[in-house]
Amino acid sequence: MDVTAQQVVNVLERFAPPILAFENDKIGLQLGRLNRPVHKVWLALDPSPAVVKEAIDQHADMLVTHHAMLFHPLLRIDTATARGKAMALALAHDLTVYNAHTNLDVAEGGVNDVLAQRLGLQNTRILDVTYRVSPHTGATGSMCGQPQELASQVFGMGRMGRLAAPVSLLEFAVFVRDALTLAGIRYVGDPALVVNQVAVVGGSGGRWMHHALVQGADVMVTSDCDHHTMAEAWQEGLAVVEATHAAMERPVLKWVQKLLHQEFGVAVQVHISNLVEDPYLWA
Repeated sequence: MDVTAQQVVNVLERFAPPILAFENDKIGLQLGRLNRPVHKVWLALDPSPAVVKEAIDQHADMLVTHHAMLFHPLLRIDTATARGKAMALALAHDLTVYNAHTNLDVAEGGVNDVLAQRLGLQNTRILDVTYRVSPHTGATGSMCGQPQELASQVFGMGRMGRLAAPVSLLEFAVFVRDALTLAGIRYVGDPALVVNQVAVVGGSGGRWMHHALVQGADVMVTSDCDHHTMAEAWQEGLAVVEATHAAMERPVLKWVQKLLHQEFGVAVQVHISNLVEDPYLWA
């Protein structure tokens, strides 16, 4: 019997339950149908026209992305735009499109755990608890209606951990650059600063800098920081290493690939997009 898109979703949501997503985040089925038979899944960060075409050209039945195709409400579908082209192409070829966003960021083993492991952090803990469940008191925080399997667990955004051995900020910035295979990287702080305690937030993490500061981080690794955010961190004494958004989130795709391989074996092929999804270039 064929595996269906719904069965793929069931596996993904067992590890990254929708209840973990932040309020107003757009996750889940974006286009297509969940009763579609699935023999090949394509993984990517963004459901761009190029990624959708790649998935179709490779005869994928389902595209799973981190970022949503339908994040903002649509008043019209203009197929002259990039989003409209991607939607039209997916619908024309019966491609089911699904995404897991902040629920995958927060999930145990998800975006931030993969990053912490990639950076060699030890004794990691959650930077900001966003979802807590007690078998006696139920859920706390902004989310409720927890599934039974989440009882007595804590989830949250970002991770804190320590390095195996202290290094200078400059050495650490170079290490992050190489670990995330970037051509260059920006950082704020004294290059000679001794770094031991590290906070990491995949994607746009500027709003969690205060958490990193009060929890004693020497440096925070994140992306998408504007001048004022970086200047404030500098003034407060928190070093920041800023990678690109794509470089921080793309590593989780291998984790998702492994999950689906373990569940479905040879019944479903799972491939990661070969396209470059990071829009930034370095002169």
